[in-house]
Amino acid sequence: MMFLKSSTGKSLNDHIIRLSPLIHYDTNTPENVIPLVKDLYALDMDLTKDEEINSLIACFNAWKNGRIYNQPIEFKVERNSDLLFQQGDKWYQDGMNRWVSWEDSERPVN
Repeated sequence: MMFLKSSTGKSLNDHIIRLSPLIHYDTNTPENVIPLVKDLYALDMDLTKDEEINSLIACFNAWKNGRIYNQPIEFKVERNSDLLFQQGDKWYQDGMNRWVSWEDSERPVN
């Protein structure tokens, strides 16, 4: 990704939107979300049970409602597990707002 920035001179945020929940908790995570994140850590790649699928749905809802971080393009993890967001969107809604603004800017004006 460093080549994208060096070849265009633009920030990664001007080229890429990543929308994906970051399965991580830190000192800023709401206490009632931590058990969900721990359950997600324990999931196998093949979800076969209803409770596993329900955990995935709960993850989506928590991510969409700003209770689980969005996975940024670039970040660092501090010793206490807190995240330092460097590139990308910290929250789902921020990424969606950027995406919609990109779509709006590309629509032809009638």
